[in-house]
Amino acid sequence: MSSVLIIDDDRLVIEQLTELISSFGHEVAFVPKPSFALQRLEKDPFNLILIDVNMPEINGIELLKRIKANDAWSTIPVIMMTGEGDNDTLADCFEYGANDFIEKPINAIILKARVNALFDLKN
Repeated sequence: MSSVLIIDDDRLVIEQLTELISSFGHEVAFVPKPSFALQRLEKDPFNLILIDVNMPEINGIELLKRIKANDAWSTIPVIMMTGEGDNDTLADCFEYGANDFIEKPINAIILKARVNALFDLKN
């Protein structure tokens, strides 16, 4: 079983993603603040990370940069999420190492396909 870390400040999104990803057969953990994400990554290994682009404190792109700059975490696949997708944001996500991007509201079928595709690539 693979483990997924969700980083999002919206409780409803966390609940939805936790339910969906658990139903795909993966273990799920979440943190509501980007600052907690780095602490959690230091404690526990994860096979996939989902990061909201728009968050307080540290935005998702800055968090992505920090994760990818760390040798211990740089190979973990990352899916970025946002409800305000634009081409510049999308380009920044991929430039800084995101493996995929998904728009909110989350479509369960698309999420499952993208999560499974990243796990298939890793294996």
